[in-house]
Amino acid sequence: MTGTLVSLLKNRIGHEFLDFEDHSNEESVEGRVVVITGANSGLGKVVCGQMVARGATVIMACRDMAKADSVSSEIKSIFPTAQLHLLKLDLSNLDSVRSCAVNILEKFPHVNILINNAGYFGVANTVERTKNGLEKNLAVNHLGHFLLTLLLLGHLKKGSPSRIVCIGSSNYKWSIPNPDDLNLQSEVNLGLFNVAPTSKSKFCVMLFAKELGKRLEATQVKTYSLCPGLVDTGLFENFPWLLRCLEIPGINEDAHVHTVWKHNDGAETVMYCALRKECSQESGKTYRFARYWPEADADMDEDLAKKVWTASEKLAGVKFEEVNSNGFDRKFLRKYKSNSNELGQGQKVIPMILGPAYKNKVAALESIYTNDKMDLFI
Repeated sequence: MTGTLVSLLKNRIGHEFLDFEDHSNEESVEGRVVVITGANSGLGKVVCGQMVARGATVIMACRDMAKADSVSSEIKSIFPTAQLHLLKLDLSNLDSVRSCAVNILEKFPHVNILINNAGYFGVANTVERTKNGLEKNLAVNHLGHFLLTLLLLGHLKKGSPSRIVCIGSSNYKWSIPNPDDLNLQSEVNLGLFNVAPTSKSKFCVMLFAKELGKRLEATQVKTYSLCPGLVDTGLFENFPWLLRCLEIPGINEDAHVHTVWKHNDGAETVMYCALRKECSQESGKTYRFARYWPEADADMDEDLAKKVWTASEKLAGVKFEEVNSNGFDRKFLRKYKSNSNELGQGQKVIPMILGPAYKNKVAALESIYTNDKMDLFI
């Protein structure tokens, strides 16, 4: 009877932010600072609402600020006391990533949970490039989050015990990244509807969580990567045929377990990694269906993870040794302020202070790159 009542209530309320699960095995998030990228739709929106429902202060780091404002209003209509903060973040532009990081470092004393959720699913027959010259899937899914995470590392340490949750995918198996050509410089023609760049980028995401967990093993900052399952998010809105294909058993291994999931179902593993007590001391591991995923974890080769890390540092223009050093936050903010009169507005380019990788490429840029065609971002 209770189960029926809960089902009726869910259908009656019909709202993805409300759940009726037992939270007794979760760490309390009340009053804690949670950063969620891509919090304006899909999984990010659901996770945002569920974090607010638990009393968290949530930073919505989004590319589409109008949509983020609309979602913020929607959440506040349900939770009037919601602590929501909107920040501009275009993961395809490393300058925007730095600007967002500066805002967080300036406005918040620490970060307790970072959820690297935003994503891009590019299906093209040629390599797509961002304004920084990066392959777009790699930039949005991996490098942007790689840079944001490292820039916030000091704040995550201040907020420890803290967690970094990275959204990967079971499609990592479709293509292995080449550390010597992570940015696909040698690729010209990918063929019709090639998903290899997306798969490579998701593999990088999961390798990043693995390697970062190893580098932070002496701290109380824990890392997690996960596959949320086959979730019908905005990533597929322009490719409904692809979504249907992915439901066919044998094409996608998730298909025989579930058909396409709703957003709140997919958010379950995200919330598990972000809050559950039983994995609070685990780090660098991979999860799926709200439990440890040993098969994927075994695929995260340590040597490959190290090589992808080194290549990522060069592409993002950041060094772990620098961001992990004492006083990095103050040095970074001081350098940023000295080169921008519009702190946090995303209108000035931030000169490279973390390495020479893109110094020449970004020096002439005047504003954040906005591409109206990039509507597959979560």
